[in-house]
Amino acid sequence: MMRSVLAFAFLAGCGSTVLAQVDPGAFWPGYKGGNDRSASAVVTGAPSIQLDQTWTTDQPASMGGLTIGSDGNLYFKTRTGDGSRPRVYKMDPSNGTVLATSPELDGDGGSYAGLSHGVNFLWTSVSSSASGSRVSKIVKLNYADLSIADEFTNPIFDTPATSLGLRGEPVIGSVVNQRGNINLYVHSRGRPGSATPAGLIHCVDSVTGDVDWSYDPMMAVSTFFGRLGPVWENGGRDHIAYFGNQNAASGVCIRDNADGTFTEVWLGAAGPDGANWFGTGALNAAQDTIYVTTFSDTGTDAFWSIDAMTGAQNWSVPSMQGTIHEYNFFGRPALLGDRVYVGGSFGVLTAFESDGAGGFIQPWEIRPAPAPNTDDPDLFVDDPETRAAWLTETDFFNSGDITAITVVEVDESGTAVRYIYAVMEQQPQEEGVADPETTQLIVLREVDDTITELARTTLGDSMKPTRWGAGSPTVDAEGNLYVVGGNASVTGGDPGEIYRFVLEGCLADRIADGLLDFFDVQDFLSDFAAQDPSADMNNDNAWDFFDVQIYLNIFVEGCPQP
Repeated sequence: MMRSVLAFAFLAGCGSTVLAQVDPGAFWPGYKGGNDRSASAVVTGAPSIQLDQTWTTDQPASMGGLTIGSDGNLYFKTRTGDGSRPRVYKMDPSNGTVLATSPELDGDGGSYAGLSHGVNFLWTSVSSSASGSRVSKIVKLNYADLSIADEFTNPIFDTPATSLGLRGEPVIGSVVNQRGNINLYVHSRGRPGSATPAGLIHCVDSVTGDVDWSYDPMMAVSTFFGRLGPVWENGGRDHIAYFGNQNAASGVCIRDNADGTFTEVWLGAAGPDGANWFGTGALNAAQDTIYVTTFSDTGTDAFWSIDAMTGAQNWSVPSMQGTIHEYNFFGRPALLGDRVYVGGSFGVLTAFESDGAGGFIQPWEIRPAPAPNTDDPDLFVDDPETRAAWLTETDFFNSGDITAITVVEVDESGTAVRYIYAVMEQQPQEEGVADPETTQLIVLREVDDTITELARTTLGDSMKPTRWGAGSPTVDAEGNLYVVGGNASVTGGDPGEIYRFVLEGCLADRIADGLLDFFDVQDFLSDFAAQDPSADMNNDNAWDFFDVQIYLNIFVEGCPQP
């Protein structure tokens, strides 16, 4: 049913608070793994670099990517396209079977919002102008069957009339408000050129739908993506940080006073002064430091460590714009322990951490090799976005934009080993083509300060790109990896895809019985005839002599096989 917060209010019933809390059992509960936006996890196994299955979906997944509920199932919301409306899907992670589908949801704004996991419920937001006027909603879905449990609307979500409505999924708080309920936090986007304040952050009661307060972060009315975070509790109150996709302010932190009011903790203190890709930073475990990446298009520093409670700069990383050392970070950071991992333009992957003396150390960096200017070896020989700036064609195709990164840690015989999964939107295959045509998955292994590249694959140029990093790598507790693909446009109607990568073991032991015999060969040939992805041994999206040759060579070599 539709609930208008202007006409409806009631006191929260017994148990309502529990149902509105963040689901503690969800392993990958929301955008970048939770309210801290750390994009990291400790898992039982890694790396997952063997393609196990590819599933086709009706529409590409929204920018929120995949989430994993407390039931272990995959959840995602689709984008709009070809006249269709977004839906939410529940999927069996072992075989891709769709277990439940929501009704069509309103929404024609590119479906920028993913899903947030609360106890017994999922939350998302939509914004539609199909009726001729903008109407935004916060939608509450039942976990079991994805039916709509409730919807909240309020005119302020679409104020002014030129507003582009809600953007980003609601973030679930942890502190009860004056009604005894948990609050939701969500962002609406203004339209460029409007003189009326927009781009507002809203505090919404998760049970009644009342809007307790709305805050203008003063980042210009067109602040784009609206992804809030991190969100954390300090002094018994929820704190909400936000970094806008505008060259207009340096971020903001608001405290929800849990009584219908807010306090501005800091605004633009000394933090990032450039556009931020998704408007969200990563919070460390001590909850005292936020790490944020920024565009360096205007020469601003590319990476920032800021004090979570004051907004003051701890340290920042220069962009070195125009040189072969340039940083321009598109992807959201991933944070594990005291080390933060980032990726960005020109195919750069690197890590930073504090040196304990007001600066930073950089334990490693991976990037393709651009051609230096002979007059100044630190400068590019040409515009770095063109082929002329790269030493080889391979370097050029490895110099796309790292739009998503995830880090996992696993215990390997008493040693903590980390694996970095990065998704890169590749350079367009033809000059003059605006959007990328393929995506590349990159897998790195890190032990202390030593980094090893394990894999780079485009699945034979068949791995589909996603708009703005919707392909954020998602991991489950066992370490299996899920990546979404779709279409590089905002609302592209091409079917989406989900790629499931699993731990690579003995590739020759097809039936996993610890023996290599006729039955393994028979299993391979059967899958080969059926063009199963597991029999595409070189991941080129073709089943031919080379796949058979590769498998037979592996079979002869025996186990274990890396």
